[in-house]
Amino acid sequence: MTEPLPNQDRFRHITAWLLPLILSGCMNNAIPVSTEIGVVTASEGFPSVIRNNQSYILDKESRIFAKDVIDTDEQAKLQIRMIDNTIFSIGHGSHFVLHRYWKMPEAFRLEGTFTKGTIRAIRDAQEIEVEIIFTTPLATIRSLSEDFWAGFVDRNFEVALIKGSSIIVRNRSGVREILEPKHGIKVNIGSGPQEPIPWNEFRINAAIAKTKLEQP
Repeated sequence: MTEPLPNQDRFRHITAWLLPLILSGCMNNAIPVSTEIGVVTASEGFPSVIRNNQSYILDKESRIFAKDVIDTDEQAKLQIRMIDNTIFSIGHGSHFVLHRYWKMPEAFRLEGTFTKGTIRAIRDAQEIEVEIIFTTPLATIRSLSEDFWAGFVDRNFEVALIKGSSIIVRNRSGVREILEPKHGIKVNIGSGPQEPIPWNEFRINAAIAKTKLEQP
């Protein structure tokens, strides 16, 4: 079932593991900017990163650090494996900033800004817990799922849960939660997140294709 969040009970499965860490002060353990947090595993075209006010081309085996500003033009795509083994696939024309990355005893947390393009995040359900928070111009998304996709389509923002149990989408006008795989939410400019709806295989595959890289 997918529905608006009528109360805070729906946040229990998200915050149950996180609250003890917050109370113990572990949330202050952000990984330093100088520490590697990921590596490029595949690229197409000439994706780039701005780091310390310098621009660099990213290629396979390029290292990724906290505070990196990542861009792909209309001919570029990028795939990154984080140190927690989450894989980010970033499509054409994307802008993505890795603001903060926390390594905690039993979990990781990533906070980033995503302002254009498309992105997919995949992780192994058997690995350590990973919380991903993306802020966009239209909404903030929070995920503990194993596989989700997000992107800007015709100036609107769309989020799809491909595999897993929960993605929360919120802005000043409202909040919605996706609780079933193969469901998605649309956010129009100036409006709250819409009710989640089923995504058929064609729509899911079309979205995934936007972030899929041609492996050598």
